[in-house]
Amino acid sequence: MKLWMKNMMANRRRNIWLFIELLIVTIVTWIVVDPVVMLCGIAMSQHGYDTDRLIYMEVGVEKSETPADSVERANAFDALFTRIKSIDGVESATVVSSWMRLESGSSMPMKLNYINEAGDTVGYDVFRYPRPMDKDYFTTYGITAAKGGPSAEELSAMAMGPRDIIVNESVARKMFGDGGDYFGKETVDNGDGKSYRIVGVVDDVRPWHWRSLWRILWLDESHAECYPEYETTAFIARLNKGINPKRWVNTHSDEIYTNFKVGDFYIRSLETHSDVSENTWQSQMARNTRQLKIALLVFFLVNLALGVTGTLYLQTRKRSHDAGIMKSFGANRTNIFNSLVGESMIITIIAWLAGCLIYLNYAYWNGLSLGIDWELDDLPFDSWISNFWQHFAVVSIVVLAIMSVIVFIGAYLPARRIAKVDPVEALRND
Repeated sequence: MKLWMKNMMANRRRNIWLFIELLIVTIVTWIVVDPVVMLCGIAMSQHGYDTDRLIYMEVGVEKSETPADSVERANAFDALFTRIKSIDGVESATVVSSWMRLESGSSMPMKLNYINEAGDTVGYDVFRYPRPMDKDYFTTYGITAAKGGPSAEELSAMAMGPRDIIVNESVARKMFGDGGDYFGKETVDNGDGKSYRIVGVVDDVRPWHWRSLWRILWLDESHAECYPEYETTAFIARLNKGINPKRWVNTHSDEIYTNFKVGDFYIRSLETHSDVSENTWQSQMARNTRQLKIALLVFFLVNLALGVTGTLYLQTRKRSHDAGIMKSFGANRTNIFNSLVGESMIITIIAWLAGCLIYLNYAYWNGLSLGIDWELDDLPFDSWISNFWQHFAVVSIVVLAIMSVIVFIGAYLPARRIAKVDPVEALRND
C-alpha cells in the first residue's frame, strides 16, 4: 500500500487529470442512475396484498326489450356472483367497479385536512375506492388489517355509515402520527367541510404496480360517488393455494363464457390479475418510460466505459518505466499488476467520495429522484426510497459498483501487459 501511494504521488500530474475525469463521471452517473434505480426499485417492491392468485372477471349486461325491474336485476346479479364463488378452485370472491378497482389505474381523488406539527391545517390528497359490504373485499384481495383494530374479515362485513372510512396505515400515520390509536379519529373533507371517522386501518397497499402510491381510503359503495353500476362491475376471485391462475383461466374459460349467464348478466372477460395490470395504458406507459431510461443508461455506460477505458489504457501504458524499475528491484508480475490496478481503484474511490459529496449538496436542497411524477408523500414511512439517507446510500453504492467495474476493466488489460514487460526493454525504451 505504501508503494502504491508513493507511485501515485510520483505520477500526481497524470492522476489529477484522471481524478477530475472520474469526479465528473461520478456526478453524471449519479444523475443517470438515480431515476433508473428508483423505477426498478418501485417496480420490484411489494404490492402490500397478495396478487398471485387473483382472477379478474368483467361482467357484461345484455340489452333487453323488456328490461327486468331493479329487484329482479339485483337477484340475478347476486345469483351470478354466487355461481362464481362456487366454481371449483375459487377460495373467495368480491365485487368491484371495472374502472375503479385497485389495479385499474383509476380512482376518485379526495383531499382531507389534518393538523401538522406546526399546528397548521394542511390538505392531504388521497385516493378513494368503493368497498362492497358482505362481499369479502379485503380477504379476497389479501389485504391485511393493521394491528389493534378490526380484522380483514370484520372490515369486509362491517356496516359503514356515509362518513365512515377505512384507510391504509400511511394515511393514518400521516394525519395522526405514529401512536397507533387511529380508530375513531376524525378528519375533515377539504371540499365540503364535513368530517369523516376512521373505523378501520389496513396495512399499506400499493395498488398500481408502476407507481409508489400508498395514500388509499375506502368508502362503503352505497355512500361513494363511484358506486359501481351493473354495466361497470367486475368480479375478483381468489383461487385456492397451489392453483396456477393462467392454467385455471384456460381450463374454465369456455365453461364460464358459455354457461355462466343469469338474467341479463354474463361474464364477458376472464383474465389473470397480472395480465389485467400489465395491459393498462398507465402500466404500458410506465414500462416504456422505464425501458427508455434503462436504454439511455446502457448507452451512457457503454460510452463511459469506452472513455474511461481509453484514458486508463493510455495512462497505464506510460508506466512501463515504473514496471521496469520495480522488476529490477525484485517485484514479480503479480506485484506490478496489483500496484497498477490498485492505484486506479484508489483514485476511483477518492473521486467517487468527492462526487457523492458534491451531489449530496445538490440533493439535500433539491431532493433525490422518486421515479416518474410522484411525490414523497406517496411513499410508505418505512420505505428506503422515502428515507433520504438510505436512498442516497443505496444509489451511491450502485454508482461505486458501476465505476469500479469500468475502471477495473480499463486498467486490467494494460496492467496485465505491462506486468509481463522485460525490465531491460522497458528501461531501454524509456
